[in-house]
Amino acid sequence: MATGLSFDQILGLIGELGPYQIKLLILVCLSALPEAMHSMIAVFLTADMDHWCAVEEWTPNVDDCYQYRDDNTDAYLNCLHQYRDSSIPGYLEDGEVVYEKCLKYDTNYPATWYEGYNAERYTNHTIQCDEGWVYDRSQYKASIVNDFDLVCEQKYLADTSQSLFYVGYLCGSIVSGSVAD
Repeated sequence: MATGLSFDQILGLIGELGPYQIKLLILVCLSALPEAMHSMIAVFLTADMDHWCAVEEWTPNVDDCYQYRDDNTDAYLNCLHQYRDSSIPGYLEDGEVVYEKCLKYDTNYPATWYEGYNAERYTNHTIQCDEGWVYDRSQYKASIVNDFDLVCEQKYLADTSQSLFYVGYLCGSIVSGSVAD
C-alpha cells in the first residue's frame, strides 16, 4: 500500500515563500482586480447628489454658477444656493435650514433673478418639480442620477439598478460555477 505525503511534508518539499509563490499571488490578485472594480462601480454611478427644483426662467443664470466649480468651491456653492434660497421651501432642523428636494413655490417667477427675491413672500403654496432639477456638482460632476433625473418619484430606479446588477451577478455565479465544475 502506497503511503501519501501529508500536507506538512508537501509544504516542506515546496519550501518557504519564494519567487514562484509571489508570482502566483500576483497573478491571482491581478485577475481579481477588474471584477472588484466592476462590483464597486455601482456605488459611484448611482451617487446621490444634492438637488432641488429648477426654475426655468433662471436656468441660464444657474448654469453660470458652474464656471466657479473647479476654481472656487465656496463661490460655486454660494452662487447655487442663492437661487435655491429664493425658490425652494425650507425648514429648520437642529438649527440648520433643510430645503425640500422635490417641491418649489408655486408662483410666477421674474424673468431674471435679482438679489433679495424670495418667492415665500408671494405664496406659501408649493408644487412638485415640473421644470427639472438643479444638482450640486461640487462632489460629483455627473452620475446616472443627474443624467436621467433619478430623483423624487424616480429615485427607486437608481436603487433598482443596483439590485438588478447583483441579481445578474447571482445568476452569473450560479451558471459560471456549474460550468467551471
